[in-house]
Amino acid sequence: MSPEEPKPDHVKPLTRVGLLFRNPLSLAGAALALVALANILFLLQIDVLSEKPSPYIGILAYMVGPAFLIVGLLLIPAGLWWDHRNG
Repeated sequence: MSPEEPKPDHVKPLTRVGLLFRNPLSLAGAALALVALANILFLLQIDVLSEKPSPYIGILAYMVGPAFLIVGLLLIPAGLWWDHRNG
């Protein structure tokens, strides 16, 4: 294909963000990480602003939330690797 020929409409160059959203596993990881981060920030705000701190809020904010965040962040490169491996 020479530079003068127009590209077909269905062929679009993939950017790095396009690679992320092309793969469902990476997309799920990004969504999980984003939701986990929002929950951590929300629970941290509740923990700081509450007059009577609850241990359950701390468990969710400082132990469970970061675990989901890490899993989501690990799913992103795992999905990209899986997509690259399977062509």
